Amino acid sequence: MRKIGLILVAAFSVAAFGAENAAPTSKWVKFTSFTYQPTLAAGTTPAPTENAAYTDDFDSETLASRWTGMRGPNSRWFATSKAAKALYLEPRRDRLSEADPSFLGVQPQSDRFSCTITLSAQPTTMDGTAGLAAYQNDSRHYAINVKIAGGHLTDISLDQAAPRRVISSRAGSSLPMPAPMGPTLLAAKQLPENLTSVTLRIQCAGPVMKCFYQTGSGEFLQLGPNLESSHVAASGFQAFTVGMFAYE
Repeated sequence: MRKIGLILVAAFSVAAFGAENAAPTSKWVKFTSFTYQPTLAAGTTPAPTENAAYTDDFDSETLASRWTGMRGPNSRWFATSKAAKALYLEPRRDRLSEADPSFLGVQPQSDRFSCTITLSAQPTTMDGTAGLAAYQNDSRHYAINVKIAGGHLTDISLDQAAPRRVISSRAGSSLPMPAPMGPTLLAAKQLPENLTSVTLRIQCAGPVMKCFYQTGSGEFLQLGPNLESSHVAASGFQAFTVGMFAYE
């Protein structure tokens, strides 16, 4: 068990969950080529841990040990394909603000970095939503959401998780409600017709976080406003993850 932000969750190593070859991945969301790139402020020298750029092509039967989920898996909802060089996530019921989302992430090693991933819909991918999130807990995260319908990507949006509601106890202290309020929509755009893949990026430069998307060979476009990184990193930059998710 480890502390992540304000809640205690059981993180699990996906590398220990075994090979995923039997999963029905033709109906799942496909992710390829995850890149973590540290960046430096002008005139600074990187610490050893801040200089570890990498690209994960998911070209193994299991995921690297850097990947973690929020709770121990109770079903086979993720898969890797060595042949396709891809990670697949099953769109399940729970969203990021709920108990058991389909989410896999890595921890940034500094407060200046970018994470980039390509998301694709297959012809038989289930309708739902998938994307990239900076996640501390169910009430402190940003999410780039891509809507999937009929095997195509139709819309993209950015939202910010809302804090939990607070009620007063008879002793005058405050107690959190069991669930957070709904997310705040920060941006929404329609994607080009018949689109099947999009590249997503979350970039952080100290106190400022930005979200981007790219279609085809076009430029990366910023989605929504500049964000306050403290929303997901209030307890320090080792206390949150950046990763992929999918839900119905």
